[in-house]
Amino acid sequence: MSFDGVVTGSEILRATDELIASPEYESEFDQLWVLTDVTTLSFDLQEMKALVEHDRQLIESGAMGYVRVGIVVSGEVRAVVIRLYEYHMSTSGQSIRLFTRRDAAEAWLQEA
Repeated sequence: MSFDGVVTGSEILRATDELIASPEYESEFDQLWVLTDVTTLSFDLQEMKALVEHDRQLIESGAMGYVRVGIVVSGEVRAVVIRLYEYHMSTSGQSIRLFTRRDAAEAWLQEA
């Protein structure tokens, strides 16, 4: 999934639902989220809480597997927001890692 411009937590939550609803989606697929073209990543505390709860429920229900999730982001402020998500999801069973370069994230996701 790729994003650009101003992106909110609610938009990422909706994108997650769209991903899962896709006929090609399978719960064991690793994920790559690219936010390098995002100018503003705007999460209020309620949106972060909702996103974390939402994603944890998807994992617990089996709709989303215990997969690796590479998130590519540029800019220190945007990285802080993603690190907060990464922290809150650390006990979810997913392996979430933040990257500054897409090629590094892709290499990590392709590791056996």
